[in-house]
Amino acid sequence: PVNVAVAYGRTDRDRLADFIDMNAGASFNLGFMTLIARYGKTELGSIEQTNAQFGATVPLGAGTFKASYIKASGTGSAFDATLIAVGYVYDLSKRTALYTTFSRVNNDGTAAAGARFTAGGAGPAFPAVNGGGLTSTGYEFGLRHSF
Repeated sequence: PVNVAVAYGRTDRDRLADFIDMNAGASFNLGFMTLIARYGKTELGSIEQTNAQFGATVPLGAGTFKASYIKASGTGSAFDATLIAVGYVYDLSKRTALYTTFSRVNNDGTAAAGARFTAGGAGPAFPAVNGGGLTSTGYEFGLRHSF
């Protein structure tokens, strides 16, 4: 019922600051729900961001309800953001499922570039939707089939 994982990655960059990414996570299956926690830290020279995630999956009927909360913070308040997400996966068979997810990102960070997050991955090219102090909301609906 317990799963634990730890990862560390380092990219050596010539004449530039190294990029370091590390995280640790765990899940615990209680039978009626699975609790999930993860902590991560990313460094690039003197810039760093940490994030903590808490989530749960709960079997409901023929499907599974999922919920997640992530809080990111970093150098000063430049890389601060909060994400909440909820979703449901309905299994039609062993290989086919319908799914839906809602997520919302609140960008509290003050960085002018590179610190903006979006629910759909729009990236820094769209500052009007993901700049500091702004929010991004995403929805998805889909059908998954494994061959």
